[in-house]
Amino acid sequence: MSLEHGAIFYMDVNYSGEGYAYEESVIQNNLPPALNDRFRSVDIKPRSKVYAWRHYGDGFDQYYDFDVSQPDIQSVGGVSTILVAPKDSALFAIRLVGQAGDDRKYHAFVRTFTITNPKEIESGSGYEIVGLIPIDGRDYVTDIIIFDAGDIPVLHGAVYVRYDVSKKTLLSTIYSELFPIGELEFNKVSDYQFDLKIISIPGVLGARSVDFKMLKEQLS
Repeated sequence: MSLEHGAIFYMDVNYSGEGYAYEESVIQNNLPPALNDRFRSVDIKPRSKVYAWRHYGDGFDQYYDFDVSQPDIQSVGGVSTILVAPKDSALFAIRLVGQAGDDRKYHAFVRTFTITNPKEIESGSGYEIVGLIPIDGRDYVTDIIIFDAGDIPVLHGAVYVRYDVSKKTLLSTIYSELFPIGELEFNKVSDYQFDLKIISIPGVLGARSVDFKMLKEQLS
């Protein structure tokens, strides 16, 4: 771990007792049972911050965030899940909402520029963290592929997401040539949460043609 990035959680207050180091990541860490609710303090490096959830499976918005080291975190009531992120970034979460009246399950692969492997989210589940957006006002692309229950890709598109420094919130931009308008919707719900809503699934003969060459150029 570098001197500038990461965090060390300690079993006792005032950074004492056994310590456990965590690097920055876009993936939440569910603590093993032996560490669940055991941490009492956290030393956060200058260029990092920490998000912490009390219980496994707590909703995305049920977190505590720490920008600086905390000599005593007992007031939180215990920590089960953590995420160490760059200090100059914001959480980005998506919920996949199925088509109205359609009980079939769908899942999506969502890849932001910040992660190598796409994040898989399922319809009917809650918000999932799919990336960290730098707090710099620039647009960052998020690539989305929707699959049906048989793992057949049925929709594909991309959106641009940026952090608005003045409003302190994430905003999105959609271009019709890259996003299947009329078949998908991408709606802002809160500062960091977006609903990806399936409106309709095209049939085989009526499937929307996606310009993958253009999409690849936009994603590169």
